Amino acid sequence: MEKLQIERIKNEGIIDIKLSGSFYKRIQQVLNFIASIEDKDSLTDLIDKLNDEVSDENFSEWETVVETMMILCSEIETKAKEQGHTEMVDIEVTPTTTDAPTANL
Repeated sequence: MEKLQIERIKNEGIIDIKLSGSFYKRIQQVLNFIASIEDKDSLTDLIDKLNDEVSDENFSEWETVVETMMILCSEIETKAKEQGHTEMVDIEVTPTTTDAPTANL
C-alpha cells in the first residue's frame, strides 16, 4: 500500500490571520444562513446549551457548525476591538417577537 504525505495544521496551533471588515460581514452572512436552516426554537435550544455549558459531544451536526461560526465571529470581534478597528454607529431598532437568550461565548 502506497503512503502519501500531506501537510496539516496542528490542533494546538494558533494562526494569526488578517481579514477585512467586509470579509467579516461575509462570515456573518454564512452564520446567519446556517442558523436559518433550522427553526428559531432550535437556535434558542442551542443558545441554552451554550449558556448551560453542555458538552459539544451532545450537539447535533447543525449545532456544532453554528457554534463554530459563532466562536469565529466572537474571536474576530474581540480582536477587532483590541486593535481599534471598531466604531460606534446608530441603528434603527424595531420591536422583535423573539425571546432568545444571549449566548455566553
